[in-house]
Amino acid sequence: KDSSLKSVVLGLGGLHTQRSFLGCIGHLMAESGLKELLELVYANNTVIHMLTGKAIARSVRGHLLVDAELNTMLVADAYNLPLPLQTSDTDEIAEEADDSGMTERGFEEGQPPGNALIKEACKLYHQLMDESTSTVEVCQSEALRKIADDIEIYVSSLGNLRTARLWIQYMDMIDILRRFIKAERTGDWELHLQAVHDM
Repeated sequence: KDSSLKSVVLGLGGLHTQRSFLGCIGHLMAESGLKELLELVYANNTVIHMLTGKAIARSVRGHLLVDAELNTMLVADAYNLPLPLQTSDTDEIAEEADDSGMTERGFEEGQPPGNALIKEACKLYHQLMDESTSTVEVCQSEALRKIADDIEIYVSSLGNLRTARLWIQYMDMIDILRRFIKAERTGDWELHLQAVHDM
C-alpha cells in the first residue's frame, strides 16, 4: 500500500511510440500518393522503410517536408496567393497583393483582405531569422493568431471534399508527431500525455 512504486508510471519508450505512430501514418496514407511524393526526394526502398516507421529520422524529416508544403499550399489558396510561395518571394508577393486588391476565398462577406496579415507574418519571420525577436514573442503575435483563425475557417469550408479531408487529417497527425517530439526533447510530461492521448 505504501510502496514508492505507486508513483511510477510505466509507458512505452518514446522511440518505440514514435516508430509505431509513424507506421500508423504510413498505413493510413497508403495509396494516397504520399509514397510517390516522398520518392521525389528519397529512394524507393528508403520510402518503404520510412512509411513503416523503421527509418525514423528520415521518416520524420520527410513528413515535415510534406507538411510544410501542404501548409504553404493551404495558406496560398486561402489568401489567393500564387505558388510557388518561397520565403525570398514573400515580401514581393505581399506587395503585389496590395496592388492587385485581391480578395480572399472561403471567408465571410465583408472580411478585410489578408494582405496586411501576410506582410506582418513576413516581417516576423525576418525578425526571427535576424534574432531581433524571440520565438515566444512571435508565437504570441496577433497576426499569426488571426492567420491561424482564418486557416481554420478555410479548412472547415473544405470539409465536404474527401481528398481534402484525408490530407488535413494527415497534417493533424504530423502536428501530433511534432508535439510528441517536442515533449520528448523538452521533458514536458503534460505535453507528452496530450500527444500520446491524441495519437
